[in-house]
Amino acid sequence: MRAILTLPDDGSREFGAHVAGLAMHLRAAQAGAVSAGAVSGGSVSGGSVSGHAGLGGVDFGGVSPENAGLFPAVEVLEGPRSGEFVLEFPDDAPAGTAAIVRTSGSTGMPKRTSLPAASLAASAASTREQLGGDGHWLLALPLHYVAGLAVVSRALLGDTRLATLDLREHFTASSFAVATALLAEAAEEDAELSGVVRPLYTSLVPTQLTRLLQDRVGTEALRAYAAVLVGGGRTPDATRAVAAEAGIKVVLTYGSAETCGGCVYDGAALPGVRVRAVDGRLQLGGPMVAGGYLGDPERTEEHFHRDADGTRWYITDDLGAVASDGTV
Repeated sequence: MRAILTLPDDGSREFGAHVAGLAMHLRAAQAGAVSAGAVSGGSVSGGSVSGHAGLGGVDFGGVSPENAGLFPAVEVLEGPRSGEFVLEFPDDAPAGTAAIVRTSGSTGMPKRTSLPAASLAASAASTREQLGGDGHWLLALPLHYVAGLAVVSRALLGDTRLATLDLREHFTASSFAVATALLAEAAEEDAELSGVVRPLYTSLVPTQLTRLLQDRVGTEALRAYAAVLVGGGRTPDATRAVAAEAGIKVVLTYGSAETCGGCVYDGAALPGVRVRAVDGRLQLGGPMVAGGYLGDPERTEEHFHRDADGTRWYITDDLGAVASDGTV
């Protein structure tokens, strides 16, 4: 089965309906810890913002945490046009799989990485603990990238607001600023109703951060975020220096689809994550490790391993070292 999803037009309710399997798998993995939250769509030119992205108040047409396992995993693919994504619901994913991400990684060889719901939930929990709590998120990355999927997972599991850029358009400082202002306004309304003030977060790639810092409007918008996660490539030293001078907290992340996104922030492993180097090759361990590569048992055996104590490890192709203080 295939479906076309366009953000932000589909809004949060339609998004939830399309990815019911993902959302309910995540909810089941969280074991009912999500509080109820209403979902109401709203949009402006340049982006959209949901009500609470949490799972408690969404009608998924009979899907519940108890029967989530009956629903297939979601595989998000790049759509025929910019800003569109093809959602497939394959039947070859192992039980407990919430999503499948296609990636070539550093080797250039295509892979279908299976992301268990429990792994996505563990990744979101580690990020929450590292950042000091849940926050409202801006989705500025495509959904078929694990970093974009991770943003959605954090908002769903944290029952917080999720804003989206209009991914049909080229990334610009003005569109980022509009979406940021919308998210900030929604966060203020949320704080007035709940009495709980939550910070804003977003996740970018280095080129996006550099472009924003070259624009006065973009730089000002970045200041609204308690942390800006940046990954997917090396961030130039000059970009980091400009961000620091502007008072913007940039967090450099390291990870991959095989670890449900970033699991090392600023060189330090997130809570619950272990890092080691074996023969100069980095290995990442913990509950956030993916389930393997669908249809490729040989590469799965090569890159995924479980210790005697039950810790699951992903063996990367990256060369590196781990200092005595644990810094990568």
